[in-house]
Amino acid sequence: MRSERSPKQIGLAIVGAGRIGLIRGEIAAKHPNVGWIGVAEIRADRAKEVAERIGADFVTTDYRELLARPEATAAVIATDENRGSLLMYDRTSGSQSVAMTEPKRQQRMTSAMLSLSR
Repeated sequence: MRSERSPKQIGLAIVGAGRIGLIRGEIAAKHPNVGWIGVAEIRADRAKEVAERIGADFVTTDYRELLARPEATAAVIATDENRGSLLMYDRTSGSQSVAMTEPKRQQRMTSAMLSLSR
């Protein structure tokens, strides 16, 4: 007989609150397994707007501050290609699973970078 386990709650860090970051946030906000959402966006007004629209628990203009939060167990990197690649190299925490929004960027990342959470 299979034991009933409750699904693990995800703490989602969204880096980049442009169009794609907003879409990812709206989807996450509706998902029952997402228990916490944080947003980092360099434009403070846009960060606040997106955070309010998705009901984010935390908002900042510094992605390092977001990724250092203990609640953040997964991250969506929704920035332009150059910033996203630098961000991957500059990660402050190794406990998140990471989703990159652009396939070309994913192809260029090394396997070590893609397995940061292992």
